[in-house]
Amino acid sequence: MRAVLRTRVRTDRVEEHEQAHREAPDELTAAVRAAGAGFPAVREL
Repeated sequence: MRAVLRTRVRTDRVEEHEQAHREAPDELTAAVRAAGAGFPAVREL
C-alpha cells in the first residue's frame, strides 16, 4: 500500500516547518522506516 501526505505551508512559515523536520527525533524516523515508510524528497508545487 502506498500513501502520500500532502501538506501546504504558508509562505511565512516555511522555515519553521523545515526546522521542525530537521529536529525530528531519531527514534521517530527509525520507527517510521521500520514500518516500511520512506522519506522521499519534498517537492515544491
